[in-house]
Amino acid sequence: MLLIKQATFILYYGVLVNILVYVLKVWNVTFNNEFMIMLSKQRTVKRYLAALPKLSSHRTVFHVAPMMDYTDHHQRHLMRIISRRAVLYTEMVTSGAVNRNWTNIDPFQYSDTLLEDHDRTVIQLGGSCPKDMGEAAKIAHSYGYKHININAGCPSSRVASGSFGACLMLEPELLVEVCQRITEETGIIPSMKCRIGVNDDYEYERLCDFVHKLSHGANLTEYVVHARMAILNKSFTPADNRRIPPLRYEIVHRLVRDFPALHFTINGGIQTFEQAIEHLEKGVKGESLPLLYSISITASIIILH
Repeated sequence: MLLIKQATFILYYGVLVNILVYVLKVWNVTFNNEFMIMLSKQRTVKRYLAALPKLSSHRTVFHVAPMMDYTDHHQRHLMRIISRRAVLYTEMVTSGAVNRNWTNIDPFQYSDTLLEDHDRTVIQLGGSCPKDMGEAAKIAHSYGYKHININAGCPSSRVASGSFGACLMLEPELLVEVCQRITEETGIIPSMKCRIGVNDDYEYERLCDFVHKLSHGANLTEYVVHARMAILNKSFTPADNRRIPPLRYEIVHRLVRDFPALHFTINGGIQTFEQAIEHLEKGVKGESLPLLYSISITASIIILH
């Protein structure tokens, strides 16, 4: 009887081990195939960038777009392990949150400090009060941040109720004051995250006026432009605003041509290496054309370098 139990035990676990070995083999093959595909894409992009020294020599081409509840310090730590050169963003941090908790802001700066990574990490601030934004920027600067981005692109109705985000595109004069105060407090000229317009009253001339006022009034040179309209409607969620308004990349490329002295990063709906390269090629077909400054991408396609 004992021998039968032992034999049954050995047979049972033998079957389990064989199943486990089979599963591991299948998983290993699948993993290796996916890894080789990813590696092949990585090499393709590296060869492409190597052939374009004008793109790769003086700036980081790929930025990982900021996103609430995603680009926290855990995600940034992982992204930095994957890529040494990509520009990373914090989640949007409101000026009030920074100013009220300035002695305990480790959640948004922890991993960046550990990795001495502030040269390639941007803190994104949300707010509309020049005084509060200046104080928040000063605190962030004291933690080592060298790059500050102002959120004038978030279409959330909750954010809009706080008078910041995309609704600030309707008040460029106020944004100029905010930028000036940040520069006074930190010596840093911030960058601007925005959309191509607000609601349905899009006019390219109005977008140009927005850029003109910021560049001349606050010396802003860097703009991250999400190539969609921002629909400020309570029935429209932030997810809807990332999906429903049509992408109009041609408007961002037009800005690049019309403001050659400024730096534009294109954002919105870019999901693959191939899409990113397609946008970069638009600025290198002729030597006389100004270049798109960089691409703001989702974390899923971050280049490994």
